[in-house]
Amino acid sequence: MLRDLRRGYEIEFNYKEETYSFSCKKYGWYLTRYRDGEDQSFLDVESLIENGKIEEKNISEFWMEVKNAGTA
Repeated sequence: MLRDLRRGYEIEFNYKEETYSFSCKKYGWYLTRYRDGEDQSFLDVESLIENGKIEEKNISEFWMEVKNAGTA
């Protein structure tokens, strides 16, 4: 997953029955929850990896629980 993000791939995934995505847009990278559009924005992919959180867990803490991840 980290390798894919660093290569510029966007990733959609399910975590605790919610759908999220890591996406790259004009002004940086985003971690978005689909249900309500809540997002976190980051200047670059490394900031996303280091600082993106769901339920106060960073990516490395919650990724093992992710289901149905796919790249775009």
